Amino acid sequence: MNPLISVILPVYNVEKCIQRCLDSVANQSYKNLEIILVDDGSTDNSGKICDEYQANDNRIKVIHKKNAGVSAARNTGLEQSTGEYYCFIDSDDNIAENYIEVLYNAIAEHDADISCCSFTYLYPDNTTYCPLGKDKDENFVCTEKGADVLKNMLYGKSNYMPACFCKLFNRKKTGNISFPPYKIGEDFLAALDYFNNAEKVVYTNKPLYYYFQNNESVMHSNNPEKLYDRVLSADIIYNKAVDINPLLKKAASHYLMEMNMIVLMMLQDSDHKEKLAHITENIKTHRMTVVTDSKARNRIRISAFLSLFGIKLLCKIRNMITK
Repeated sequence: MNPLISVILPVYNVEKCIQRCLDSVANQSYKNLEIILVDDGSTDNSGKICDEYQANDNRIKVIHKKNAGVSAARNTGLEQSTGEYYCFIDSDDNIAENYIEVLYNAIAEHDADISCCSFTYLYPDNTTYCPLGKDKDENFVCTEKGADVLKNMLYGKSNYMPACFCKLFNRKKTGNISFPPYKIGEDFLAALDYFNNAEKVVYTNKPLYYYFQNNESVMHSNNPEKLYDRVLSADIIYNKAVDINPLLKKAASHYLMEMNMIVLMMLQDSDHKEKLAHITENIKTHRMTVVTDSKARNRIRISAFLSLFGIKLLCKIRNMITK
């Protein structure tokens, strides 16, 4: 019999789309599942919908808890899970019918610690876009060391998402991973741990995960406070990356530079002087590391070089290029 696989879903106020997600999980071609729904204090009908699904499928277990954020919900679900393998799915996303089967076959065939697949953006109007792996066909499979995956991820050159979805974890090899209590960047921080500790990671280029794009999310917000959260998150990610593996320092500087450049361009004309000062200091601190790094992406390397002649000139030239 196939081993038990735990599927962990944090749930919070997603009554409009959770049924689509739960149907995609319940109808997987891989049947030996333990489906753990963690209702993180939903104030809509999400919790009730979870209970209804539990009543009709003995593989489903619902945990109702006070709201504490997605990281705490994932950690709770993982602590309560018993599967030999486990995966995470966000409750506003959905998965292809053979999602778990493909990931399990890959991890078993290659004796890997983690298996990963590609994904497709799913927009509110039901249009889709697959951003990764466009240069490879769907039959492409590769294995890498986790530390190499992580370095390429920080350079933005990876087909791996710095997120816990699109992945299946072998519990014997990875143990229970843990998510820190942040509103943004918690996925990447967890990825630093599990990829750095993974001896072998297998990737298949099949886009089997449908990642719903909510225009109201933190990542899509133009709110200055939420944008600045991305800078603070990048600071934490840089520090942790260097702490767990000093060999990641150049790649981490590249990631920090990219995040700061993105937010700089969105806040450049604002009156948030303290935030802009922090961003400017980050750019000045890390720009020479990026300029002299042959592995840095050209766009980021050129921007770092232009910053040597002043942040205002950098913004002016980037504004001209993006018009």
